[in-house]
Amino acid sequence: MHRFCFALLLFLFQRKCHQYWPDKNSARYSDIIVTNHKTEVFADFTIRTFFVSKDGMPNRKVLHFHFTAWPDKGVPVHATAALAFRRKVLAMSSDDNRPMAIHCSAGVGRTGTYIMIDAMLRQAQTEQQTLDIPGYLHAIRDDRPYMVQTLEQYIFVNMAVHEALTCGNTEIQAHGLHSIMHRLSTVDKRHKRTGYALEFQRLEAVTSQNSQENFDIGLAKENTKKNRYPNIVATNGSRVILSTDETENKADYVNAASIFDLVDGAKGDYINASFVHVSCSGELQVSYKNSIK
Repeated sequence: MHRFCFALLLFLFQRKCHQYWPDKNSARYSDIIVTNHKTEVFADFTIRTFFVSKDGMPNRKVLHFHFTAWPDKGVPVHATAALAFRRKVLAMSSDDNRPMAIHCSAGVGRTGTYIMIDAMLRQAQTEQQTLDIPGYLHAIRDDRPYMVQTLEQYIFVNMAVHEALTCGNTEIQAHGLHSIMHRLSTVDKRHKRTGYALEFQRLEAVTSQNSQENFDIGLAKENTKKNRYPNIVATNGSRVILSTDETENKADYVNAASIFDLVDGAKGDYINASFVHVSCSGELQVSYKNSIK
């Protein structure tokens, strides 16, 4: 049976690409029947196994990798999820040397970003261990114009490659945590530091540094008194927003951030708060709106 791999790089919450597969069972598209054999949902991506048949032709097995953690606008805040997605794709398609179909909506922005990351990490594994990110982008734009559409996407390519080469694969099996902890607690003879300290240092090196603009709401003059510590402020994109009452001219700011859950990828499963000078109604509103137990 022939096998084919497909990668989709968008979340179908806002319809930018029509769904071309059944959620379960089978569906007919003209003279082609697609059967959803299995669906595995992870925090940042979904893997589906399809069987595709055409009248009078043998079945084809299709592995469908659907990355769901890409926001509708911009790029992911961190590259970790995209790198984990790439590792999963490579692991499940390593025995298939045929080209993989990759698409988003227009097929140039997110698609180009993923292809760039994959190509650069493959290039880094060669004997020369060299990278030419701008050179490769120039080359693939000769094949398809507008690949990697925005500056944000180009920066994200660099961030992802940097994280992958600096940290490597940090995922571990749960049953191996004890042995990993033992190794990290050992002092490295060359660096004279524990593995924990070295790992944390690498983390600090790849953690994106938010610009001042990302904190301008929390640092606004009218909101500074609501921050318990002046240097610990929720970013604009992660902050919990209070309902506003324009008749009473109430601000919608509270120093609380909504944090993603690794299990189901939902935003708001955790609320990190540092309240000060916030009314009781404001605290209750945060609890009520976010269904805090």
